[in-house]
Amino acid sequence: MKPYPRTKKYDRDWIAKNRMGPKDFFDVAVSIDSYHYYGASEQYFPCIFSKFVKTGGQFGIVVPGFTREYENGLPEWKMKFVANDREKHKSEWDVKTTPDYVCGEDFYTFHSNKWWRKLWEKTGHVEITACYDIEDAPGIWRHEAGWNEYVDADTDNDIAFVVMTAVKKGFWKNIND
Repeated sequence: MKPYPRTKKYDRDWIAKNRMGPKDFFDVAVSIDSYHYYGASEQYFPCIFSKFVKTGGQFGIVVPGFTREYENGLPEWKMKFVANDREKHKSEWDVKTTPDYVCGEDFYTFHSNKWWRKLWEKTGHVEITACYDIEDAPGIWRHEAGWNEYVDADTDNDIAFVVMTAVKKGFWKNIND
């Protein structure tokens, strides 16, 4: 494992890619409100996250998302929030060394439950046991995140919290040894 870089910049990608744990050790791996930042990479689940869990073990994630994908980029009204959030947090981060997603572009990590299901299923490493949107996601966003203005602007009801669970298939251990 590489030593942890002692920097002031926000480096969650480094942590996600370099903090290797014991292989085939855990019975369960759960991530709540963070997996979307690093797990949206096609390589992260099969090459890193899935290796922590034993064959037959379970995975679970809860991530913010949308009820559908935006194939041609985010709608203009959502882009307004990206720009506003970037401006609001400008003083909190060193903009020259901080990745763009930290300053308001988290929306680019938000995906639909269908998107997440496809990402994990195509690896062939797991069987998806549940994949759905939590009911009343706007209410949760309003209460927990304080995003009243955003929730009010979401007239298409696109706000979601995606829940997905899976079981690691048995053959994975054999092909990885």
